[in-house]
Amino acid sequence: MVSIMQAFTAPVEPYPIDELFFEMLVLTPEVLQSHSRDLRQQVQRCMGIPVSIGVASSRTLTLSVDVGSRLVDLAHQQWAPR
Repeated sequence: MVSIMQAFTAPVEPYPIDELFFEMLVLTPEVLQSHSRDLRQQVQRCMGIPVSIGVASSRTLTLSVDVGSRLVDLAHQQWAPR
């Protein structure tokens, strides 16, 4: 996965076992969203696993965004009409 990330940006810094940090400087929100979507699709294609991407101005905020998005996904699954 690191090599896929490095194709988008460098340097990539692994964090514990299942997370990576990297910087995407001087990008507009639209470009960040597009790069994030492209990166998720590339990882899915190459490795066959889903990933989530948190975008924020610091590592702490990025982790919070990621945890928050997982909770929202879980809530949608729990309360989705059947």
